[in-house]
Amino acid sequence: MNTALVQLSDWSYDSNLALNAGKTKCMVFSTQQMASTHSLHLHETSLAVDGNLLERIRVTKRL
Repeated sequence: MNTALVQLSDWSYDSNLALNAGKTKCMVFSTQQMASTHSLHLHETSLAVDGNLLERIRVTKRL
């Protein structure tokens, strides 16, 4: 996933766009059964954009 974020960051820079790491969050999508089977609540994510770790959230507002 971090490789994809690096590619996205490079593409946005080349396109004169910016990713705001302070506003960028990460969320894991899964069924309850798969989350329980794989103990997803215990897994730490370490996704980063330009060296800034992304906050993991459980809920968000749909705008």
